Amino acid sequence: ELMTLQRGWLIAELQSCSYYFSKPSGLVIGQIFNFAHTPIWGAKIYPNSTEDPTQELFLGQYIDRESAKNAVVEYWDKQDRTLEHKELRKEVLQHLGYI
Repeated sequence: ELMTLQRGWLIAELQSCSYYFSKPSGLVIGQIFNFAHTPIWGAKIYPNSTEDPTQELFLGQYIDRESAKNAVVEYWDKQDRTLEHKELRKEVLQHLGYI
């Protein structure tokens, strides 16, 4: 059985963005951000943050902060359940010191 990664949110000082990160490593694996002081929020993830921290995947534009956060969380939850990512997940768990 695979272990569940512990994750959390860090809200930036200006509250115009928040970072989704892996505990206990602190590695940022997702972000939500406000579009120019509008009600619209963007969401993106860093799918290969251990190998290429510059690679981003834009998930979309959302009508509020919570919807954007849910998109990031749901992306990683889905990856946790995807068998094709089992080996990559094992490598990430090893890198983070879980196994």
